[in-house]
Amino acid sequence: MQRNYNLTPNFNFDYSVSDFDKIDTTDFFDAINETTKIIYTEALNSNLNKIGLCLSGVDSELIAHYLNKNNIPVEYFFLHIPNINDKDLELCKNIAKKYNTHLNVLSIPVNKIIDTNIYENFNITYSCWPTYVTIPSLIKEIPDDFYIVLGEGDLEKTNNDRYKKIFDSKVKNYSDSNLYIPLHLTEIAYNRTLSFYSKRGESNFYSKNFNLWYHILRHKDLISNFKYFYDPKSNIISEFSIENNLISPKKTLNYNSEHFDLSKKIFTNLCAFAAKYENWNPYIGDIVVLPKNLLS
Repeated sequence: MQRNYNLTPNFNFDYSVSDFDKIDTTDFFDAINETTKIIYTEALNSNLNKIGLCLSGVDSELIAHYLNKNNIPVEYFFLHIPNINDKDLELCKNIAKKYNTHLNVLSIPVNKIIDTNIYENFNITYSCWPTYVTIPSLIKEIPDDFYIVLGEGDLEKTNNDRYKKIFDSKVKNYSDSNLYIPLHLTEIAYNRTLSFYSKRGESNFYSKNFNLWYHILRHKDLISNFKYFYDPKSNIISEFSIENNLISPKKTLNYNSEHFDLSKKIFTNLCAFAAKYENWNPYIGDIVVLPKNLLS
């Protein structure tokens, strides 16, 4: 599957997928397993022989599980904001212990995040959403000899208001024969960060190929408002997590959810900061349109 995306100077964001992969995996987890192998091959083709996995919890622990299963060299990287995401740090320490893998921790005090980092990172990502605008601080510090893997998948986010704004702004001729999948700025934000710091890697593991999308979009827990669809990845992973004794809870609680006031402050401050850009808005996104018969 080819992913094509572009963010213009006027903040028009276009995202499309094409050249769909042949479905040669039996289920979502088989697709995860194959994707880890594909990514490692890409790393080797870039003359890099180890993966740097940005670790936070359930989504990235699943990737860690399959990297370990396939004996792929990897180290973990975690952005620690003291007194904010301490629970996530402990979770990542336990994951690292389980897989006997080195965990690299970058600690940044919350006042530096608020006073400096979010503004520097916004000028790279143009995103005002807390996770997307803080992770670049971690990517910047990962050594160049790692092939960086990010597990973040914007299809997973269940903010109906955000997706409704994207859907309403993009879809003019709705058809029941298509799937309409809202995508926010996540993937291009991380991709822009990798490019800005001259790093190599995969900016969105769960959008890597159509085998992954195929099993996600056919799942019984596919979330929909009957017009647009977004994936049930956490539910799928939760089932696997229980069966295979993953450490992470169903959905990792991070500072966005546990520290709502901080999250809101980041969002508000960056919206005010971005007012200097005439055409910018918080809901930059696009709709990927897939014919439903692709999933038959």
